[in-house]
Amino acid sequence: RDLAVRFMEVQALLLAPLCPHFAEYVWGRILGKEGSILCAPFPSSEVPDLNILRANEYLKGILSDMRSALLKPQKKKKKGKEPDVPPDSVAIYIALEWPHWQKYILDILSGAFNRDTKTFAPDLMDQIRVTYKAPEGAPKERVAELKRQMTQAMQFAAFMRDDVAKRGEHALDRVMPFSEKDLLMENREFIQRQLGTVKTVYVYASDDVDVPDPERKLVTAAPGKPQFRFFVSTSVVGARCQSINTLNP
Repeated sequence: RDLAVRFMEVQALLLAPLCPHFAEYVWGRILGKEGSILCAPFPSSEVPDLNILRANEYLKGILSDMRSALLKPQKKKKKGKEPDVPPDSVAIYIALEWPHWQKYILDILSGAFNRDTKTFAPDLMDQIRVTYKAPEGAPKERVAELKRQMTQAMQFAAFMRDDVAKRGEHALDRVMPFSEKDLLMENREFIQRQLGTVKTVYVYASDDVDVPDPERKLVTAAPGKPQFRFFVSTSVVGARCQSINTLNP
């Protein structure tokens, strides 16, 4: 109610210069304000809470990903096989922090990012290669291990570079400015309504104990980049559980 009243108040003040009689009626008769609206100060905007805006973008992003997963065409079933039962549950997995090696790459990315031009330094990938270069005379096993780590680091850096281009500099943040778990828990009913067939939403964080994670989604989750798994609850098809795999970076 308070939000609706505030909305009418602001609209009346904005309309006053153009429709003074109508605005005066709304101001005095509907809102019960004293005095003339023509004497009221013009509304001023408040400083927006950027964390709320980011939380909204976060929620919209995961809903878009989940809708895409639900709409993804399934492979044709063999003749005579019963059709799949639509998933009625979703488990969302969130990570509270990055793994150590990814934090190190994020530091390199942050240092190579130009805040004015919103671009990365041309030698970004060279900086990462140098980090994983094996010293002279290193054992073959160590050289092979460093090459494997460098490949992994280069793939992660490329993914994050593209993510920054899409979502902005805050994609490099080590921690989120809001609690992902609290946000998702508070909006479980909203998520259910948006997804349609889903009746139950589970939210698991990396610090939870005994997390049911048969597809190891927590391993690929990262701050701001949750993973999820759709499945059919046992109450629908007994012990049967079908999952829709999502693309992971």
